[in-house]
Amino acid sequence: MSPLHKLDRNIVVVSRERLLFDDEFEGFRTANELDYQSRILTSYEWMRRRDAESDPRYKQPICCAIVVNRSDETVFVAQKLKGSSESRLHGTWSCCIGGHIEEEDVAGEGTILEQGFLRERDEELILSDPPPVQLFGYLNDDSSEVSKVHFGVMYLVALDSSDCRLRDETLAHGSFQTLHALETMCVPPHNVVDDWARFMIAPLKAYFASVGAHSV
Repeated sequence: MSPLHKLDRNIVVVSRERLLFDDEFEGFRTANELDYQSRILTSYEWMRRRDAESDPRYKQPICCAIVVNRSDETVFVAQKLKGSSESRLHGTWSCCIGGHIEEEDVAGEGTILEQGFLRERDEELILSDPPPVQLFGYLNDDSSEVSKVHFGVMYLVALDSSDCRLRDETLAHGSFQTLHALETMCVPPHNVVDDWARFMIAPLKAYFASVGAHSV
């Protein structure tokens, strides 16, 4: 039997009302501001991805790795190629590397969110010494057809080196970049960075500032 097409697989979704009912926000919120993780874990459902992609009543949690090198304050970015799962983002660059939560993520230790993150991390990246799971925060963006049906669950992968490479062949040109370089990619004539990466620049600046303060 041939494997299911990616759009015919069941993925985790959460009704928009249960996830954001009295806390609508746009952009990034840190993990300690509000416990969206618990809302997902207590309210999630399964839905065929093909249906979920066109149903704004539901949000699809996307577990993303944000890989940083603390020693030089850089973030890992890569370009999404035509084979990547979201065709509407082909050609864009991002520091948000991850994907949907699938049925196989039910197995294993930890929450279904953590299992989804670990699977996506290991499918897409090569890390010789991955650090422990660290929830960084959440990202919500209703400005486009793509983003309004997704909800970012962002995990920080904090390294002290640039020891990170791409495993996923639907991503290319992976490299560590300064936040200034990432900002430059966000504006004309470049303008090639996806919206989620744009939202992550400010919280990453705050993170690096806090790391620098603690090392003084």
